[in-house]
Amino acid sequence: MAATQTETLVEVGPKVVYKVLAAISVCHLLNDMLSSLLPAIYPLLKSSFNLNFAQVGLITLTYQTTASLLQPVVARKLVERFGEMARQGGLVEALTEREVDVLQSVASGLRNKEIAFDLGLSESTIKTHLASIFGKLNVTTRTEAVARGRELGIIAL
Repeated sequence: MAATQTETLVEVGPKVVYKVLAAISVCHLLNDMLSSLLPAIYPLLKSSFNLNFAQVGLITLTYQTTASLLQPVVARKLVERFGEMARQGGLVEALTEREVDVLQSVASGLRNKEIAFDLGLSESTIKTHLASIFGKLNVTTRTEAVARGRELGIIAL
């Protein structure tokens, strides 16, 4: 059962990342299209609505100010929404297979040196993996990481 849950959790991270990137890309595309469209229609605005350059400049200023104020709000909303999706999946970012191996070894009570020997890695690489695991699980100690890993079904007893 733990393997199935691990596979599910490992897939959550990339799905969320792609959705966030797609949403940001679409927003950026729309902003760029409007930014390039406004100067292109200035002559039409000027002649059709009998506007002078100061009024067209005011329209541009209003658009740019609104875009500058709305971009952080939209970004915050995206992060909140997709961040919540990731938390519901249990992880901020998915653990790699190697990180799961390291976490399972920590749960078995092995020290960094022993884990390094078992996995054929250096002790410093194990420390790097642990730092990454701590960040992804939002914990600060080995004990918390093991408890969180068990809670999420990433590791078995």
